[in-house]
Amino acid sequence: MSNAITANEFKKRLFELCSLSGLSGLPRKSRDRHILLKSVTLLLDKTREYSEGEINQELQSWLTVVGSSIGLDHVELRRRLIDHEYLGRCKEGSRYWVAVSSRQQMEF
Repeated sequence: MSNAITANEFKKRLFELCSLSGLSGLPRKSRDRHILLKSVTLLLDKTREYSEGEINQELQSWLTVVGSSIGLDHVELRRRLIDHEYLGRCKEGSRYWVAVSSRQQMEF
C-alpha cells in the first residue's frame, strides 16, 4: 500500500520531528502525528494492561527521552493516543492497553 509508512521514513521523520522541528504540540500533518503516536506505543508492552499511574509514568518517560522538544504534557499525549486509537481504555479510565490495530491508525 502506497500510504503505508516505511521503517526508513518512520525513523527519519521521528528524528526530524523530535530534534529539528521545534514543535509546539503534535504536528498538524496527519502522517507526522501518526509517526509520533506510534513511536510511543513501541515502548509499551502490548501484552499487558497499565493502571492510570503506570501509563502516565510511561508517557512522561517518552516525553523526557524522545519527545522533550515537543510541547506536550502526558495528559494531552494520553488523550491523543486514545483519540487516535493507539491506546484503549476501560470506561472508568483505570486501565489502559496498547490497541493492536484500529481504523484510525495508519499502516506501518
